[in-house]
Order: sequence, then C-alpha cells, then structure tokens
Amino acid sequence: MYAHITLSGIQSTALCDTGSQDAIINEKTYLRIGSPPLYPSQITSSGSGRNMLQSIGFFQDSNTIQNHTLPVKTHVLSTDTLSLDVLIGIDFLQQTQFTFDKDGIRFCSNNDE
Repeated sequence: MYAHITLSGIQSTALCDTGSQDAIINEKTYLRIGSPPLYPSQITSSGSGRNMLQSIGFFQDSNTIQNHTLPVKTHVLSTDTLSLDVLIGIDFLQQTQFTFDKDGIRFCSNNDE
C-alpha cells in the first residue's frame, strides 16, 4: 500500500511494507530532501530477488504520514538498487495503529474508533 509522506518538508509517496524492517529512501530522494548528515551503517539487507543491498548510511528524522509525525531512522540506498523513492518499514509502522481496506492504508490516532 502507498501513502503520502513528508520527509524534511518534502512530499513524496511511500510504499508501506510490513515485511521490511527499516525505513529506506534512495539517493535521489536523499538529495531532494537536502542531504542531511549521514551516520555510518553496516546494515545489509536482502531485497527482492534476494540481492544483498548495502546501506550508504542513515539519518534520524521525523516523517509525517496522514497528520502523524513520528521519529524514524532512515537508511539511504543507491538509486540503482532501490527504484522506490521511499519505503516505510515496520520500525515506523509499529509506532502507529493502522488499517488496510479497499481505499488503501489508514493511520489511526488513539482517539479514532
């Protein structure tokens, strides 16, 4: 499922993936949001097709989806290895309550029924 997201004040579309552990953006998106300082990362993950993907680094920031702003560690991958602009993994999703339906993903606050 896709959701509109705001990263460092820049709007984009993110794939919400419960099978992914981390929030990930590609280098193109990283440059669009102003290239925040990266911390070194030794994270390697397997992508589709079981290819091993090496993180260039990560930064800590807040992401906003459907008026919910939450902190998240975001890894940066080469645009060659990640064609998606933004992938939101379970690390972000576990901080929320959400539902899937025919209209897509909906993030809920604690006051929502």
